[in-house]
Amino acid sequence: QGQGWEWDGVRFDMLGPPPGWRADEDNARSCVLRVATRRQALLLSGDAPARMEEALAAQPGLRLASSVLVAGHHGSRTASSEAWLAAASPRLAVVSAGHLNRYRHPHPLVLERFRRAGAAVLRTDLDGALTLEMGDGLAWRCLRREAPRYWRDAGPCGEEAVIPPD
Repeated sequence: QGQGWEWDGVRFDMLGPPPGWRADEDNARSCVLRVATRRQALLLSGDAPARMEEALAAQPGLRLASSVLVAGHHGSRTASSEAWLAAASPRLAVVSAGHLNRYRHPHPLVLERFRRAGAAVLRTDLDGALTLEMGDGLAWRCLRREAPRYWRDAGPCGEEAVIPPD
């Protein structure tokens, strides 16, 4: 925590693990990174467990608010806690999970937490590869919609393709 740099006008801040953090498992060693432009931010927590999310959310002055949140641990029920979502306040959640993955990520409870938090959800298991455009507003494209296979429905590509600026 505390490392940061700027590159081409984009700010990168390492937010976790917090100082003195004790990792009792490999996932608890995950780095938490916030990437911010002038108007948008993306928060990545890797496989950090809910207890790390909650420890970071409780730190005074730690800037977590982000327009986009990459779901922790592929949408596992052990991440993307309510405290984390409240602190990050994302408008869009991205779940990176494999199609028909053996863990059945994302977990329905996590999807419900995103819904209650008011975040639109994109899922790589359903939408394919994603491209985000974080300018004045927030827009995305999904490979599955842009280049659908003839045997498969293109699908909706998340709930909306554009979220206007605040």
